[in-house]
Formats: sequence, structure tokens, C-alpha cells
Amino acid sequence: MELSRKAAACITDNLAFTKLEEDAVLMQESVQAALGRLEGSEVFDCIFMDPPYERGLEKEVLIYLSGSGLLQDGGVVAVEASKQTGMDYVETLGFTVIKEKIYKTNKHVFLQRL
Repeated sequence: MELSRKAAACITDNLAFTKLEEDAVLMQESVQAALGRLEGSEVFDCIFMDPPYERGLEKEVLIYLSGSGLLQDGGVVAVEASKQTGMDYVETLGFTVIKEKIYKTNKHVFLQRL
């Protein structure tokens, strides 16, 4: 899911370079629209998200995923976020933090669905 045409073009180029374009679907729409379209047709064991920082979109998506059938039980969500982004609410949504990797300007938080 990618709204930016420039970023979508880069993703398309990377999929071609890695010869994965046959195994991928790039949805150029908002995450909310894409999640709704995927609901009921796909179940994922791993989801990676890199939303724009400091807009609360990661929380919005995690709330959606907590009540949907898109992520299988035991599935992992990897969230890229700013270092300041709090994730203290994830357990109330049915996730547990299994790993957090902090970098200079951001972090990756790995959540497992219980």
C-alpha cells in the first residue's frame, strides 16, 4: 500500500530487480481502503508497516488489525516508527512486543499477535 507515486515507482522497480513482481501486489491507495479490500480474502503471517512518523497511523492500523482477520494468531507486525513513538498500548490490543531495535533516528518494533 503506497499513496506516493514516486515511492510506488521505486517499489515497482525494486520488485522487478529482485524478480518478485509476480509474487507481489502493490496497492496505490490509502491504508484504510486497502485493509478494507483485503479483509476476508487474505490472511498474513507477517506485516511490515512504515507509516509517516508522528501521525498516529501505526496505532490506527494496529487497532484495525486487532479486530480483523488479516493477521493470523501468532503473526508478527514489524512497525517502523520515530524513536519517540510510544507503543505502551499494544497489549490492550492483543499484541506483545517481542523485539525493539532502536537506531539513530527511528526504531523497529516487532509485535506478535497473541
